[in-house]
Amino acid sequence: MEVFPRMDPEALRGADVVIGFPGPGLVGGIVVESLVEELRLVPVGCLGGTALPPQALVEAGRPYWPVLVFARPGFAVIKAEADLDGAAAHALGRAIAAMLKRSGVRTLTLVDGLPGVEPGDAGHVWSASSDEALRARYEEAGALVLEEGAFGGGAAATALWAAEVGLACGYLASPARMHLPDARSAALVLDVLARLYGLGIDGRGLEQKGEQLELAWGRLMDEAQAAVAQEPRDANMYS
Repeated sequence: MEVFPRMDPEALRGADVVIGFPGPGLVGGIVVESLVEELRLVPVGCLGGTALPPQALVEAGRPYWPVLVFARPGFAVIKAEADLDGAAAHALGRAIAAMLKRSGVRTLTLVDGLPGVEPGDAGHVWSASSDEALRARYEEAGALVLEEGAFGGGAAATALWAAEVGLACGYLASPARMHLPDARSAALVLDVLARLYGLGIDGRGLEQKGEQLELAWGRLMDEAQAAVAQEPRDANMYS
């Protein structure tokens, strides 16, 4: 399996990079999309190859591979639209780590949701890193140390291969719902990133959007249940 960059690696030299993979609450993707919007990051390329699913993302009439890279001087984000497991995850993680190392990236942070914990539980962001300096920076930015836990897929593979090539890498994650977008958890992670890298943004706007979407979703569910309750039932169905 092959993975290759479709970009100029120099666009990432000296940058702090944030990566979001699909995961609990879609936290990684929500955070990355918010950073692109708030910081007005511009697309600088993508990653492709046989390890990735046969998907094409279309923007402005042009198809792209499903791992997109956005950047500005000193800061960049990567959004993976499809998660992977097994050998494909390792192929993608190894390629990303190698590309970032060659590009002279300063740090790599993977953002995600924590599964198996109620959303908003204690309202914390948890961190993990094998790099002592980066771990200390996470704590200074307000993240707690995750003493025990597990991550999987492309995010885990990328973190493991980043450590192998000597790239300072770590996790920031907040408890999130498994099957619904969790903007509140994403807002918590966004706030820590803003403090960590001095981005001058906050997660309040993102959290408000999430609350509005949840209210709208709740109304739709109530209306759907009411409509079902009012439908006449065929007696033969229950005979």
